Amino acid sequence: MSRRTNAPRRCSSRYRVSRGDIAMTDAPPSVESAVPEAANGNQTDARFLVGLDYGTTYTTVSYIKYDPRDPPKAVTGNEIKYISSWPESAGHYTSQNNPQVPSESWYHKGKYYWGYDAHKKWRGEQGYLSRSNRLIKSAKLLLIDNNSETGPRRDLKQTMKRIGKEGPDVIKDYLCEVFKHTKSELTELEGYTDGCQVELAFCVPAGWSPTALLKLQTILSEIVEELNFGTGFDPFILHEPEAAAAYVLEAASTNTLRKGDVFMVLDAGGGTVDAITYRVSRKAPFRLNEVVTPAGSDCGSTYINQAFGNEVRKMLKDEKYFFEHPHMREELIEKNIMLPFEYEVKKNFDISKGLDGNDQISVNGLKERGAKPQLSTLLSIPRKTIAKCFNHSLQGIKDLVGQQLAAAGRKKVQRLLLVGGFAASPSLRHALRTTFPLLELIYPNKLDMEMGYVVSRGTVYRALDKTNGPNRQIMASYGFLQIEDYDERMPAHRRYNPEYRNLDGKAYIDDCINWLIKKDRGLPNAPVTTRNYQLFKKNERLEIRQRVYFTDGPVRDHHTVDDDVNKGAVLAGRLVVDLNRLKESGLIQPKKAVDVDPDDPNSSEYYEVHYDLVMEVQGRNLKVSLLYPPGQDSQGSTQICIAAALQPGAE
Repeated sequence: MSRRTNAPRRCSSRYRVSRGDIAMTDAPPSVESAVPEAANGNQTDARFLVGLDYGTTYTTVSYIKYDPRDPPKAVTGNEIKYISSWPESAGHYTSQNNPQVPSESWYHKGKYYWGYDAHKKWRGEQGYLSRSNRLIKSAKLLLIDNNSETGPRRDLKQTMKRIGKEGPDVIKDYLCEVFKHTKSELTELEGYTDGCQVELAFCVPAGWSPTALLKLQTILSEIVEELNFGTGFDPFILHEPEAAAAYVLEAASTNTLRKGDVFMVLDAGGGTVDAITYRVSRKAPFRLNEVVTPAGSDCGSTYINQAFGNEVRKMLKDEKYFFEHPHMREELIEKNIMLPFEYEVKKNFDISKGLDGNDQISVNGLKERGAKPQLSTLLSIPRKTIAKCFNHSLQGIKDLVGQQLAAAGRKKVQRLLLVGGFAASPSLRHALRTTFPLLELIYPNKLDMEMGYVVSRGTVYRALDKTNGPNRQIMASYGFLQIEDYDERMPAHRRYNPEYRNLDGKAYIDDCINWLIKKDRGLPNAPVTTRNYQLFKKNERLEIRQRVYFTDGPVRDHHTVDDDVNKGAVLAGRLVVDLNRLKESGLIQPKKAVDVDPDDPNSSEYYEVHYDLVMEVQGRNLKVSLLYPPGQDSQGSTQICIAAALQPGAE
């Protein structure tokens, strides 16, 4: 496989950043588009279901290929394949068959590197490196609304400020390369063509808000469209813990749970750790109901790395020769100490074996005190110091589990399914066994499974059969941006100073949001409609550009988009309809202006266009239409994907 070294251009950024929120500037492609035909003129027989597990530390992609005319009724875990042969994956710590690729990237000297190649190029760089020139790691954390200036987010913000990019930009650049490689592998190994049908499923932490889901959904929508990977965009979204449970307990034929049993899933990743308690609602197919509201905490294994790095810097503060250049110490720590700590020390560190003695890391260039400089000297780190680096993560996880058990009350949680990269830590397992001795621990490699692909394979497995999932619940609200005639009797309008139009002499409030679909009222089972109108000068083109907004917060109608009431509202899409043909055909007649501007010859007449705006939920999409005359003919429509606003796992 050839690899890309120049900064990616094909997956261009189409984001507008406002008040920290990400807004889509164009509506996603319509799901009503016809499936393209293969080169021979016949519709392709192949269909691919692709499951993405975009993790804080690693990313995996799994898939299954089948005939859509005869979809599989049941599959085993081994029938679901995974993408491997990641560029530059063959190395000291990995093999080409590794299903995981590091969720890392590096922008350097006008070039872009990602995954294993990013680390390879970064380690080979001879110049001095500072904290602002680090690899971009844990970028997934930037999708969460969190103003924390500590932990990995602090380092990320320093690096992104240097390269002039926002969080969604670096995530999109990275995932674009992941999907390019995925498409290439499917083409080479499975005969994929651009005529093939592709369904995308992706998983997210259980504690994510619909706004965080929308950010990732928008990134993936743009990538799929720009890479021409499949047709339309109708993703299936699943919680990571449920995906893991689906694979471990059913697809891999290891399920000993019965209907009604209650168990907990702990998804211990690199950034966030999520805990969620389920009850088995069905055995065939295996389905779960939430017993306790999911909870999450920033206590993943990345925080162990950060704490260890801080300890190492303290240990090396007296090694004066490290200060020959202000960045030399940082370069040595990152390149020669943190990497072996990540792959050798941390993953094998077992608190149960005692805290006496030291663990050692070979550090090139470190001088041995009291002796001549050595080419390679061992850095000895007290095991007590390493154990201290685990404290924040282990305590945070124990608190999460304890909170879930307390909330479950008498529901008798007896098993704990441990998944995620950090789940392999013997120190974590020891902490859980000693703190919660009545819980039976279940984890993939205890069942002879590869930890890395459990969640992505589970996502594919669950997406193959979406029946009997949770009820379809709307978790966010959708509304139109509208102009409203000023009404001083309306409390919302009294908050603003109205503007006056010369054309019709009326006062109005611009950029109000009226929420047609409200999450507290449930998912509408019929179209919902609102009336709107716009004024156009005589020479203006009658083009309606109607914006649709999304929020997962509380909503109140008739407030402007910039009001604190609508804080967190983001643009979900646009409906653009050209009605100029109606003016040209005489079906819309001009009116005389109330106040004519003598300096503007086009101000004597204007067009007043009244129309209906309609929202209709269709599967995991929202059809938005404009009717003119009101209540009559549809003059145009678009589809907006609302998968992020639905309960994950719902059909």
